[in-house]
Amino acid sequence: MKQIIFKLILFLGCVALLIASNIKKPSAVVKYEPYIEPKISSESIFALKSYDYIKNHNEELLSIKSEPEKTLFKFLTLAERIDFKCAEITDKNKNDNLCGFNNSINNKETGIYDITDETIFGKNKTVKFCHRDNATFNFKSTTILSGICNLNDNTQKLFSNYDFDWYIIPRIRIDTIFANDIHNLNIPVCCVIATNSAGDTILKTDIKLLNFKDNLNEKYKGEYLEKYFFRPGDDNLMIVPDMMTNKMSGEKIRKENLDIKNISIVWYGFCDMWIDYIRVENEPARELLTKNDACMLDKLKKVIYSPTEEVKKIIENSNNKNKNSY
Repeated sequence: MKQIIFKLILFLGCVALLIASNIKKPSAVVKYEPYIEPKISSESIFALKSYDYIKNHNEELLSIKSEPEKTLFKFLTLAERIDFKCAEITDKNKNDNLCGFNNSINNKETGIYDITDETIFGKNKTVKFCHRDNATFNFKSTTILSGICNLNDNTQKLFSNYDFDWYIIPRIRIDTIFANDIHNLNIPVCCVIATNSAGDTILKTDIKLLNFKDNLNEKYKGEYLEKYFFRPGDDNLMIVPDMMTNKMSGEKIRKENLDIKNISIVWYGFCDMWIDYIRVENEPARELLTKNDACMLDKLKKVIYSPTEEVKKIIENSNNKNKNSY
């Protein structure tokens, strides 16, 4: 009997030591790679400054006769890019948002409203927040944005040159729990729709969860994206004027209707979504500003830092005109 009691006490003592050691020992912590915001490169800054300069000196640069400057500036003076802010245009912010949407839902009762995104990703910007209804699981498609406009001049055409491809890119972030569930890969987040002046649907593309990931096994951290990953054969966010068709009927668009008149965003309601702006740019702007094409930037630097006599005179005349205008 004593032996049995002794063994029982010894067993309980070992169990107590094991429990105590586990309490003292810190539990394993799952480490996630922290989000590090990509720095704006010197190339991007140079490209933006070049774009502004080219836009402000369009006529002078087009008068250059020497090559390769003539061809370079003929291409870059056709660059067009506009960012349409998604937050509702109000009397408070209309001076800041030169381009936006005439129709922008901003109503908490609908779960679609403007907020200040105070996260590391949002940096206190005002964005449109679309909140998934977790209580009722009432998922329905809602057009949250439509009617692009320019507050400076709502009568003129927003875009002018359709000799190049165009890209319509929304800046979006989504809920990480939804995004990192592999079962959701084929669920659509939103739909980007573009129409022309004749009312034809020239772009209708779903952005699905899988389009948020270059590698389907990677973790999405909750950052805003301006680049989406479409598989070969999928509809994407590019409009090719020469191949522009009505997405509803399949008919080829007539030449006089090759334009972008309106953009709409439909949110499907399957996950929380934050949307900042919709960027619309053509190929020259994309090469310079988005891709920061190395060959193009090298040519620009040579023109700016080692200009020919012709370019020097044009820049000097341009600067003198600007001085005299003040």
